[in-house]
Amino acid sequence: MERYPAFRSQSHNVSKHVALMSELSRLVNHCSLMDVSQLEQDLACNDEHSAQFKELMNSIRAEHVKSADKLRLAILYSLRYEETANIAQLKRELIDGGVQQHKVDILDVVLRYAGKTQRAPGLYGDRSFMSRMAKNLQTGLNGVENVYTQHQPLMMGTLDAAIKGKLRESAYPAIGPIPGAQPRSIVVFIVGGATYEEGTKVAELNASNPGVQILLGGNTIHNSVSFLEELRVL
Repeated sequence: MERYPAFRSQSHNVSKHVALMSELSRLVNHCSLMDVSQLEQDLACNDEHSAQFKELMNSIRAEHVKSADKLRLAILYSLRYEETANIAQLKRELIDGGVQQHKVDILDVVLRYAGKTQRAPGLYGDRSFMSRMAKNLQTGLNGVENVYTQHQPLMMGTLDAAIKGKLRESAYPAIGPIPGAQPRSIVVFIVGGATYEEGTKVAELNASNPGVQILLGGNTIHNSVSFLEELRVL
């Protein structure tokens, strides 16, 4: 009997956690968040236009997929296939799928801000036939650890080169130490804001490279909602 109050308290905590996990699981299933997340990763990492367009249309036309998720998928598709995509058709599908007009207009804003003519090369890598075949072969041999975490921020390639002392001096001029030296500390500041994914990847890089400390900073920490809202008011 003396332990009964503590047992009741622990029982309440367990019940709250079970209820919370059950509700999260319900929302994930109801909004098809696993399918949305997998398509996001596929659009960011793979070049399979026909299959991705079919999945995108299925998601946009699905009533249970949230408007914010439909818009985010459409933006990723537009950025990857900007030169071949029918953007006007995509906008019509979004409106028919319940996305408000002022949010659909963000597609044009994103393309003006980060379209192919605006961004530096390398975001999607070399899309030649041979490079895609080599990538597919490597993936088939090695497998993918998690289809929901395929994407690597572009920044990670720069950090990896910096850790190894292999940054090109023409692109990253140095002051002080001799170029090519392997640093012990790296400070990265992203003007406009960093993302949660970038923060996670930097933490993983720090854990796997105990001899180097990387500090990530930025104006803010963005998710897709805050980033698109910032673009909308530009």
